[in-house]
Amino acid sequence: MKRILATVVLLLLAGVAVAQKPANSRNVLGSPVYYDTLGNVRGETPRNGAARLPKHHYLNRLSNDYCSLFLEMDGWFGGDIALGGSFTWLPERWGFYGKGLAGAKSNYFAAGPALRLSGYGGGLDWQLYGGVVISRRLGGELGLRMALPKRSGSFCWESLSLGVAQVGRRTFFTCGMSLELVAATASAAILWW
Repeated sequence: MKRILATVVLLLLAGVAVAQKPANSRNVLGSPVYYDTLGNVRGETPRNGAARLPKHHYLNRLSNDYCSLFLEMDGWFGGDIALGGSFTWLPERWGFYGKGLAGAKSNYFAAGPALRLSGYGGGLDWQLYGGVVISRRLGGELGLRMALPKRSGSFCWESLSLGVAQVGRRTFFTCGMSLELVAATASAAILWW
């Protein structure tokens, strides 16, 4: 019995000694790994320019991959033609939006929550938004926005939104484009014309 116990103790000590031996791995058993704010392991150089955190890492933030501020030129077409702008603040998963439009028959104001549908490391930023429309009558709006991933800063330069709004008996098709897309579209129209 003493020989078996001594053999088990020696095997455990050998296992501990082997585990403490430096290995090619970044994380030797028992030693903590610390990350900087960009998700790189501290003390190592990033691979391929920038290391990416594992998908469900506690330091992951949606704001690392996607913009949080959106400004678009909006148009509503249907029961009336209205033009205006919208603003959305979406720091992580949830945020809010608001818009104001001037139409031929009435002015329209909409506000409500916005939800980011995309997850960590996705290619495009998909968002769902919906809210209450205030005009001469109350109504509602529901839409979907697509934006490119973050380049630099938190302001989005390239986004496109499509939706539908109902105010009283009027139904509207809604369309919005970010400032860079509006400028590109206007330039193309001027050059084409």
